[in-house]
Amino acid sequence: MQESIDNCGCGYATQGHIKSLWGHLDEFAFEIDLIDKMYSQITTSPPASETSRTPFTTEQIDAIWEIKDQPYVDTILIFLYTGFRIEELLTMTVDQVNLDEWYFQGGIKSASGKNRIVPIHDRIKPLVKNLVNQGNTYLFSYDGKKFNATTYRNNVWYKVLEQIAPGKTPHENIQFLLVLTCILKAVDTHADLLRESAADVGNDQRLGGNEA
Repeated sequence: MQESIDNCGCGYATQGHIKSLWGHLDEFAFEIDLIDKMYSQITTSPPASETSRTPFTTEQIDAIWEIKDQPYVDTILIFLYTGFRIEELLTMTVDQVNLDEWYFQGGIKSASGKNRIVPIHDRIKPLVKNLVNQGNTYLFSYDGKKFNATTYRNNVWYKVLEQIAPGKTPHENIQFLLVLTCILKAVDTHADLLRESAADVGNDQRLGGNEA
């Protein structure tokens, strides 16, 4: 049993399923007196690995709101304010959205998570209402059709992330360059105010001493 778990060549989730299967088989065999010991009880499988994902910062969320009128950016904001998984919202139909009482009814991952009620945050109500009124079958639609996860990640998710962060090629990121330019211009224009807000005798002495 343990060897089949350790050497299956799969990740922790599949190894956990194999361990569970052995447990069910053992339990059935024990009930019909085929075995007198349930060795599956001493098998082990690796725990879930720690996630390397990082949540969106307040600054990133604000940056997404700044570009909310761009195509499909509203869908990312709905993700952020509902907690649904990508697959759960991509398969959600407009019939699962209640605009009278303002809630979603969805979820596909687990028994407790299926068809759960999720209130619609006040800030995304206009976005949700607009998507429902488009008349498509699915809440998130691509050219009127259902999104698949790969298309969504490549055409929406990753492109928006590139806009709100400098990335590996900041010189090609127009929004990043625009924000950087505005900051530099503000510092140059209001240098006297910045100095007055930060300068004191001690700082001036240290700065002059270091420069000398």
